[in-house]
Amino acid sequence: MDGLRRHPLLAMVIPAAVMLAVGLVAGHFVTSPAQVAADAAAPALTTLTAPVEFGRVQSTETADAKLQATGLTTVTPAPPSEADRAVVSAVRVKVGDTVKAGDSLVDVAGRPTFVMKGKIEAYRTMGPGMTGRDVRQLQAGLRAAGYPVAKSEKSFGASTKQAMTSFYADSGYPLIAVGEDEVDAAADALVAAERAVASAETTLRRAQRDHDAAVRAANESKEARPNRDSVDDAELAVEQAREDRTKAGDALEDARAASGPQVPLGEVTFLRHLPATVDQIKLSAGKEVGDGTILLATGEVSAVATFATIQTESMSKGNTATIITPDGTASPGTVTSITALQSEDGNDQTQVTVLPDKPLDKDLEGTTLRVDVSVARAKDETLMVPEAAVVTGADGSSRVRVEEGTQQHRDVPVVVGDVGDGMVAVTPESGAELAEGDLVVVGVLG
Repeated sequence: MDGLRRHPLLAMVIPAAVMLAVGLVAGHFVTSPAQVAADAAAPALTTLTAPVEFGRVQSTETADAKLQATGLTTVTPAPPSEADRAVVSAVRVKVGDTVKAGDSLVDVAGRPTFVMKGKIEAYRTMGPGMTGRDVRQLQAGLRAAGYPVAKSEKSFGASTKQAMTSFYADSGYPLIAVGEDEVDAAADALVAAERAVASAETTLRRAQRDHDAAVRAANESKEARPNRDSVDDAELAVEQAREDRTKAGDALEDARAASGPQVPLGEVTFLRHLPATVDQIKLSAGKEVGDGTILLATGEVSAVATFATIQTESMSKGNTATIITPDGTASPGTVTSITALQSEDGNDQTQVTVLPDKPLDKDLEGTTLRVDVSVARAKDETLMVPEAAVVTGADGSSRVRVEEGTQQHRDVPVVVGDVGDGMVAVTPESGAELAEGDLVVVGVLG
């Protein structure tokens, strides 16, 4: 009691502080009737909207796909005709390798199997002096491999022979040449013909000399002039010898034209598309080639998808498509083939190939991606809204609700058109206004 007396203010402050603390705590837990009513009220509604778009309504079908080369070509190495056994002496490639023009795939009995670009298969041995589509194709293949052939040369001529000689030498294979014996024989014949001309000309000179001497002697003795039979015969012999020399020279030129490198059937395989990728190898070094083959993927890299057949009923070659890679990148493409697949379980399926408009990254080959194929597309561009935005009245009329501000909307009567992929074409009725970019109500959250 002495303490309180000495500090009379404390007797008043302490009770007041206690009362204030009690009031604050009580105020925290006590809610006014107005707040209780507000808390009990339904939360404000959230309007979901989507913009009005302008374009063509379309329908698409979607499936997973693999990016792969679509053209497969089988190369069957041919054994050399002179080989005792058709043994594979070397395999020059492995699965996954890229093969370009001029590469050799496999050696059989030491002879190569080159690939070059071309549309028709090799069907004969090609050699000097020959003409035809296959020869022109060979010349184009040599040019593509970096060995020039004169554009003006339409046969297996001088520049083709030079190109083949260089090509085989650079590739490390000996040439198979033809006509060398014939050239040697023709050259010997020309030498003989030239000697015959020289001999005939010598005989002519002697005959002319003897005739001239006889003429002088006859003049001096007043005797009859001698005839020219010996000179005429010698002149004819010279003429014939010169003709024979010309023929021998022509024969030598023909022999030379027909001689040179030969391309045996089987040493060059023509492919429509190069470069190509080695897909399978069904032969081994040291074994006979038999029916062994090398399978090359030679077509363009495309997305190959498998759809349920019912999805493809409205598809056709030429349909536009979108290829979507794993990172979400979308690339336009075109449907190039539609092939029904045989099914034993009754689930009919169809393979659809989509060629990208621009080549995709080669590293994507073999990866799974998505293909969207447009199976139907409206003819004209129109305003489009999500199907959820269209409200149909009891009388069959349709309208969309356009948001114009917070909790402010206006209804726009519309005529609906094509429907596809969740979008519907709409045309505002006469007097109504609807524009691209307007926000239409598609739902409410609350």
